[in-house]
Amino acid sequence: MIKSKKFEIDEHGVTIVRNGIRLEHFDYSQIDRAEIRREFYLKNWKLSFLIGILVMTFSLIWLFDTFSNFEYHTPPSTFLRAAWIFLISKFILLFFGIGITINSLKRSTIFYFWVNEKIKRIQLLDLEKENRLNEMTTFLSERLKMNN
Repeated sequence: MIKSKKFEIDEHGVTIVRNGIRLEHFDYSQIDRAEIRREFYLKNWKLSFLIGILVMTFSLIWLFDTFSNFEYHTPPSTFLRAAWIFLISKFILLFFGIGITINSLKRSTIFYFWVNEKIKRIQLLDLEKENRLNEMTTFLSERLKMNN
């Protein structure tokens, strides 16, 4: 038996688990075929990559515009906090865009299986960290038609 946070595989079939609750169980006779691929972690990675690049570009243009209009006189003390918060918010937006971009480019191993013409997708991060992917592939190849 192979257990993970998102699924369980035993002699009878594959069970999808969410938050410790068993949602769906599929017998091996129901599964048409299965694949294990190394792909991007996010389904819509192109969209999140584009959003991250746009946020970074917007914040960098905003920062360059701020520093190009920089004046050397000291603002009144009532506006000093607001000016610092406004400046820091631009850097926060920049780091947010960097985080989105990096997260969209992460790759992981994903287990796909087809049940009645529907594709089920399970990420194998836990097994990848524990180095148990070979154990899973040999276990499944004995019971399913695997495409690699």
